[in-house]
Amino acid sequence: MEALELLPIASMTLLGAATAVRCRLFGQRWRQRRQQDGVQWCGTLQNLVMHLQRHRGLSSMWLNGDRSVGPRLHAEREQANQHMHTLAQLPDDHLSAADVLPRAQWERFCADWRALCAELEQLDAADSIARHTELISQALNWLRAIGEASLSAGPQDHGWVSALVDQLPALSEALGQARAISAGVAARGQCTAVARVRLAYLASRIETLNGACRQALAASQHSRLPGMRDGLARIDAGVQRTLQCLASQLTGCAGANGADCFGVCTEAIDAVFALMSGLLAGARSAQPGALPLAA
Repeated sequence: MEALELLPIASMTLLGAATAVRCRLFGQRWRQRRQQDGVQWCGTLQNLVMHLQRHRGLSSMWLNGDRSVGPRLHAEREQANQHMHTLAQLPDDHLSAADVLPRAQWERFCADWRALCAELEQLDAADSIARHTELISQALNWLRAIGEASLSAGPQDHGWVSALVDQLPALSEALGQARAISAGVAARGQCTAVARVRLAYLASRIETLNGACRQALAASQHSRLPGMRDGLARIDAGVQRTLQCLASQLTGCAGANGADCFGVCTEAIDAVFALMSGLLAGARSAQPGALPLAA
């Protein structure tokens, strides 16, 4: 009799345990899909930032008199447009992206980009750089917010996620601003006092951010992987060549070839984006709890 009375209790216990397992599995699947959505958003935003930065640098050269960059400028504009179109189509079912990428902000961003492209010929180089930089800053804010909301599965991920969506993008942007000013100076053949002050500040900031990236990634589980070491070495080499180029201009050698200055800075920036892509590829292919860096 007592055994029969205990049967409902046992059944309820088993039902509760089964429900808990289902909830846990559902939560894991939801987090995995959230991360997959985040990877898509962050990857597309990274590409958009990269092409906006290149468009800014080429615009600076073009507005400072180097009209040979026209075809490349047009190509970068088309690439940026394609990534903006992709962003508008991405899923946000698990990411709640509307909270970090409000429609009104997005529509304003697109309108400002179209206006910049339409008015570029009438701008001076400094205004062009300022307007590009404002757009890039907005895209970087979205990258940081979406990445922090979706990519980290726990405290063990904070180091590499912070580097991916904060320190590395900040380094790319400091390098990108330096590229725009440096290539413009070289194209014009003259370094103004304002440009000299700005380049000196950016050189210092690039050094600081490069160290911050290395420190953040050294604290992550990826720090001993060959891909990480090689990626950081490429960044260091590119940063040092960029700093040498900036130092040359700061000491009065303003007449270097604009394409050369653009290329030196681009080498460093490309190394930053390569490491970012590797980290993101690791997140895309990883099993829960293990995020190997893609070589």
